[in-house]
Amino acid sequence: MKSKDHHKSKRSLSSQNDLGRIESWYQEIQSPFDIYELDKDTGNRLLDSQANANLPIHSWYVLKEASSFQLPLWVIERLTTKYKADIQEVLDPFLGCGTTGMALSTLNIRVDGLEYNPFIRFVASLKANANHIEQSSVMRFAKSIKTKVPKSIRLSWPVLSTLHNPWYFRKSDIRYLLYVLQEIENRVRCEYTRDFLRLGVAKSLEPISNLRKDGRALRYIKKHNRPIASELLPIIWQNMLKDISETQVKDTHLRVYSGDARNLADIKFEGNSQSIPEDNFDLVLYSPPYLNNFDYSEIYKLELWILGFVSTYDEWRCLRKSTIRSHHSLKFLETNELGANPKTSHISERIKFMANSACLTGHAAKNMPSVIKGYFNDMYLALKEQYRVLRPGGFLVYIVANSRHSDLPIATDVILGEIATNIGFQPIELNILKKRNGRTRQKNFLRESAVFMQKPE
Repeated sequence: MKSKDHHKSKRSLSSQNDLGRIESWYQEIQSPFDIYELDKDTGNRLLDSQANANLPIHSWYVLKEASSFQLPLWVIERLTTKYKADIQEVLDPFLGCGTTGMALSTLNIRVDGLEYNPFIRFVASLKANANHIEQSSVMRFAKSIKTKVPKSIRLSWPVLSTLHNPWYFRKSDIRYLLYVLQEIENRVRCEYTRDFLRLGVAKSLEPISNLRKDGRALRYIKKHNRPIASELLPIIWQNMLKDISETQVKDTHLRVYSGDARNLADIKFEGNSQSIPEDNFDLVLYSPPYLNNFDYSEIYKLELWILGFVSTYDEWRCLRKSTIRSHHSLKFLETNELGANPKTSHISERIKFMANSACLTGHAAKNMPSVIKGYFNDMYLALKEQYRVLRPGGFLVYIVANSRHSDLPIATDVILGEIATNIGFQPIELNILKKRNGRTRQKNFLRESAVFMQKPE
């Protein structure tokens, strides 16, 4: 009988052989790009989302996965100075909270942003319309709202179990927030003023709880001296109001759409169905979900449920199943659009080899193959749509972090570049914004990059 050490050694050899083939492919598909590495301070500055927390309007709600508002400005500067590009119309098909749109508005550049998650889209839309918020109405409401819920008030509680868990929340806090939301709906007429007040409620959820957004999930962490909702909420509103009263809030050039980045022919603006026509934008600029097992519908479930964007587990499951396949929190339908296209079928075969390689072990070998294949199929569909809506000569710039699962490094930046090249884009440059830590060999491709490509004239 062969020993366990023998089998382990054999698996290790297979893993090294597979890794060699995979890394050789990465080197091959990276070669068409000019490679630049930003200095550490510049890269950290462009990626630091905490910088947004100190900026008016941006600070109203900051996604932990966001980049700095300076990153889109850096992209525009590079395109205009190095490539003499005239950027007037931009599409961000993975808008998030609107950082790109808000930043580029300062340059009078129009941005059409698409966001699928209804809570995150709600935040972006409110930021884009901050000049429509009635400050006096906010102050009147904040001053008049009671600090205790009247006993006669009847409230409808969300069914999400997390909001009922005494380890996570004080029942009195959730009851108070539901009361405030009900009063907002009944007493405030202006849509944007209502949304402003509701965002304050959403922003209070994490501080008053024993939960923290940490990586791919909400984590339980015992917090001492948690604030009480009725005391914290007026402070949040007051700090948000300062951004309006102390800053000259202007009309932005950001329009926020709902829809799926994989199908830009079926999107909605203010409830009306629209289709983005061909050859419409000078630049497509975005940071997609990373292949990092983050389920954003799970991470932001408290906000989704308490603000009523989802009200049943079926609705929530439907939302989660309709997102980009970047995680294995639930089982997705497997598809093979990448393999069905003769121009990209060879890439599909490479990705299948990666997904089934000996580099993946344990839980990763069980969970990641379908995620890897699903993610790149989804991004293929998104890249096809981006090519369609870009004007000839227009630019594609995406910012993405590579990842590692077991001993498998996934160079998402150059894999997406290879898919885009076979769709019709021309590779230009790959800017390494940040190198990531990892094992000696596998860290070769662990980085966060800004990839520049162009649609031929």
